[in-house]
Formats: sequence, structure tokens, C-alpha cells
Amino acid sequence: NGQRVTGAVLYREVARDWLVRDKQKQSLRLEDKEDLASDLALWFARDKLRGVSARELEDWFDHWLHAKGSQSRYATLSREVLYEDLRNSTFLKRIDQADAPAQSRLEFAHTSLFEFFLARGLLEAVRKHQRDRWQIAPVSDETLNFFGQLLEADATRNQLLEQLSAWRLSALPQASHLQLAYAQWALEHQLPLP
Repeated sequence: NGQRVTGAVLYREVARDWLVRDKQKQSLRLEDKEDLASDLALWFARDKLRGVSARELEDWFDHWLHAKGSQSRYATLSREVLYEDLRNSTFLKRIDQADAPAQSRLEFAHTSLFEFFLARGLLEAVRKHQRDRWQIAPVSDETLNFFGQLLEADATRNQLLEQLSAWRLSALPQASHLQLAYAQWALEHQLPLP
């Protein structure tokens, strides 16, 4: 389709392939799993988490589902089925503690998957005018690069850049620093600049 192939475009396609791998066993739609992974990455970044227990993940997931509303297609599905779908997601891996099995945790299967979904979550936050979701600790260069590449490939790039430019007019702790970090990265790497 004439789109430049970047690391972010490849990751998006690989992530989608992973997310649809066991489609017949899944209760969550692909689009929702992408949003879920992005929101999970934003939570991990905001709270400086590397992984969480299954119980913590289920509690977070309950809040995520609640935000979808009572009319959501998931409102009538069994929570246990949804939990199992989440725990078995291909973007997560379980880390077991040999000496304390009850302390096992779930984390992103690979750092680059976390960085990709974090970048996607930041882009969706711009799209939805949710600047507070940018109030996270500094991110990796790879996340900034993924963000710029996703922005570059987005059909609504100009509107997103306008939104990012509008955000520059007022300071917001952490979010302003992240915006500046992206602007510097974009300038140095010829990525879309607000």
C-alpha cells in the first residue's frame, strides 16, 4: 500500500499475528487485546512495574473491563474465561520463582513487546486527548522510536501532531518531559515533529 516498512510496522503485524494465534480459544477481540496490551504497558510504565502477580493482573483487568461499561460485549462473559484468556496471552510470560511458586509473576514476553505496546498506548492517548496518560517515567529510546514510527504510519498523523503541539502550551509533570524527549528524538531521527 506504499507505506514505508519500519520496525513499528513490522512489530504491529507480528503482534497481531501473535494475538490471533489461538483465535478459536480466545474470548477477547483482536482490537481489544491490542488496547489491553497498550493499557497494560502504560500501567507498568506509570507504576514502574516489570511484572505483577496473577491476582494483581486480574484486579487491574477488572478495572479495565469496568471502564468498558455494562454494555460491553464482555459484560456477560464469565470472568474466569476472560482471566484465562488474559493469563494465556502470547504477549505475556509467567516467571516462576523456584523457591516460592506462589510468588510467580506475569510480565511482557519481551522488552521490545513492552516498548512497542507502550508506544502504541502513548499514541492512543494522543488520539483520545488523554495527556495524563503521558505522566510516566522517562521511556527508552526504542519506545520513542516506535512512537515516532507509529505516528509516521498513522493516517491521522496531522491531527495527532496538532494535538501534540497543543499540549506544549501548558506544563504537566512528567508528560511535558516525555513530550520534549520525543521532540528531541524526532528531530535527531527524522520522525514526525510536533
